[in-house]
Parts: sequence; structure tokens; C-alpha cells
Amino acid sequence: MNQAIQFPDREEWNVEKKAVCFPALANGMLLTCTVSEKALTQRFG
Repeated sequence: MNQAIQFPDREEWNVEKKAVCFPALANGMLLTCTVSEKALTQRFG
């Protein structure tokens, strides 16, 4: 099965969620992804 996920360069910081939010296109569905500040700090310091 051929599956592709596309991530356009449209990320933004969401102050209320304290997270980076960005769109993704997977199997024709537009999704909103988030990465929390906590996860970013744990991963990248």
C-alpha cells in the first residue's frame, strides 16, 4: 500500500495550547497536528 503524508510549511505557535500546530495531508484528509512545548523541550532541550 502506497501512503504519503505531506507537510506544508505553515507551522505556527499556539499560545493557548503551548504547542506548535501544523497541517498535514494524509490519504486526502487535511489534519491538524500539534507538538507540545513539553515534548519539544524533552526532545531538543
